[in-house]
Amino acid sequence: MKYFLMVLTVVFFVSTAMAGTYDGLWLGQIEVNNVSEAVSKTDAVTPTPVYNPFMMKIILHVDTSNQIRLLRDVTVMQKRFTQNNVEMVRRVLVTDDNLIPNFEGVVRRDGEMVGIRMGSLAFDFDPTLNEFLVNGVFGAGKTLTVTLPLAESHPSNPFMHKYHPDHPTGKAISRNIKLVFDTVQDTNDPASGQSQLIGKFQESVSGLHKDSINVEGTFVLKRISMIANLNDQ
Repeated sequence: MKYFLMVLTVVFFVSTAMAGTYDGLWLGQIEVNNVSEAVSKTDAVTPTPVYNPFMMKIILHVDTSNQIRLLRDVTVMQKRFTQNNVEMVRRVLVTDDNLIPNFEGVVRRDGEMVGIRMGSLAFDFDPTLNEFLVNGVFGAGKTLTVTLPLAESHPSNPFMHKYHPDHPTGKAISRNIKLVFDTVQDTNDPASGQSQLIGKFQESVSGLHKDSINVEGTFVLKRISMIANLNDQ
């Protein structure tokens, strides 16, 4: 029986790998280890090693049509339904906070069922949205690109100060981000290539300085849910 289960597990894993699907929620960690020196008199655009690398969290979702979205916040909730006269529950990924009352929580806190919320402060965009469309193809050897504009009036614009009369608005800032997946993933990790993907991170920020600030690093993405649709009611 043990041998049969081992064979079944291997067959399932190989079948999943052959399917090549990346549907679901991916939580990632970016390590930035190279940044261009804006004050350099010789080369202000080429990224150079930093003394202390810093980390950024990234949340991505891939749906059944392979559309990729960058998420600011997402909440794991659940929905009850009946199948064959049996009451069941299914997990739901919610990015529209207005829909949260339509679902139930998944963990108990202070006597009440609440959702599990995940968020990232590293990537900001339209304050009224929790999703931003990403271009490219998800998977080993592929590339994702996204440009995040930060308007002059955006609440997190670093040049704007709400209470300072000289800084009622900021300056337009643009973040051009690229995620390049390694063609060869970690062959020592069984989850590599399907539940985990690694690659190179690149970003160019314009508007903060007369020269663009360029950064480089690496990233690790892990699939934490295979729910393919957001806000599925």
